[in-house]
Amino acid sequence: MILIYRIYFKNTNKLCSHFIIMSFACFCRCFIAVFFLMEICYFCKSINSNVMFENKKISSIEPLFEDFSKQRFNIENRRYIGNKAKLTDWIISIILKETKNVKIFADLFAGTASVSYAASRYFKDIIVNDTLFANNTIYKAFFKQEKWNKYLIQTILDKYNNLDLSSLEDNYFSIYFGDKFFDKINSRLIGFIRDDIEKRKPELNEKEYSILLTCLIYSIDKIANTVGHFDAYIKKSIQYKKL
Repeated sequence: MILIYRIYFKNTNKLCSHFIIMSFACFCRCFIAVFFLMEICYFCKSINSNVMFENKKISSIEPLFEDFSKQRFNIENRRYIGNKAKLTDWIISIILKETKNVKIFADLFAGTASVSYAASRYFKDIIVNDTLFANNTIYKAFFKQEKWNKYLIQTILDKYNNLDLSSLEDNYFSIYFGDKFFDKINSRLIGFIRDDIEKRKPELNEKEYSILLTCLIYSIDKIANTVGHFDAYIKKSIQYKKL
């Protein structure tokens, strides 16, 4: 169609350009519509996969390790493009103003889940959804309604924090990400911890497993050689920072 249009209007470049732009715009709209339908399908699947949390059981979503003297994590404490942590009060105020007698809050593109965290103070049930596996792991760590052994988790974390770094060998993570996204020493440590968490999985419940992975995700985010996402790393020498 575009070829025929150019033959008949070869002397009207503006019309041709306009037609091409409109065709591209239509394509973009179709792509966005398909993507949105895929998200809705995943959202429906997620509801059946137990990501709907009764807020009466988690009326206060506590930071991980609140009762330990070590550094603790809040759910919004990571670099994430599009993070709405600073806008949550405003967002929730608008929702409360425009809705009445609502009991369920659904966050279809949850990201860091900072908005869901804020909504948990006002809604009975919270649905948190995202296609990114890492985000779903973090949701389970903070939101999942399951008992977990804080002493066991802290013992494992203490072991990781006191490892002899000079004894660690190269692994998958250090080979492919060392001296790129992380310095070589920390990349060996990150790879070792990730492998060790997977080996421990049989002795952990889902929440404990998710908490260990979440601690690793939040910790490496603080020392990553990036500008806030992992599409690319900063091409410079990496100064060692303790993980």
